Amino acid sequence: HHLNNLNTKDLINSTMNSLAEVFKSGVKRIEHVTYDLEDEIKINQNFFYQALYMLLNLRSKSMRASKKNYWARFEFFSERSNLIITCFDNGEELTAQERKALLNPFRSIEQRDRGSLLLLGTLSSMIHKLDAKISVVDHKEKIYIQIRIPTKGKV
Repeated sequence: HHLNNLNTKDLINSTMNSLAEVFKSGVKRIEHVTYDLEDEIKINQNFFYQALYMLLNLRSKSMRASKKNYWARFEFFSERSNLIITCFDNGEELTAQERKALLNPFRSIEQRDRGSLLLLGTLSSMIHKLDAKISVVDHKEKIYIQIRIPTKGKV
């Protein structure tokens, strides 16, 4: 199907504002910053929204009951025809099993538990639909999730 050129800043702002609205009861703070963006990108807006929604849903649910006030900060920048999204937050660290599920979406559904691994599978299939790559970044004993989405659309 045909992808339209979207204004990158508008896409990010409207997506993040919608997400802040959707999650406002459960999430203390969602902030985002953008730098060095391409003006326009070719991307499926629906998949983009769903991928970020799934990511936030997953991360905000990862909190232990003892932990209050989940917050997330998203950074967006463009690099060599990719939109790079990094999610920093104070959620629980990903377990080895969760990392595996995130990085390998093609394990059969039967192998996944219910709950977080199922959500991870849904997230990684969204990432796949965007033709994107997801990675986990270890940083100062915290793990952040980074998504790299090609911005020229499928050739």
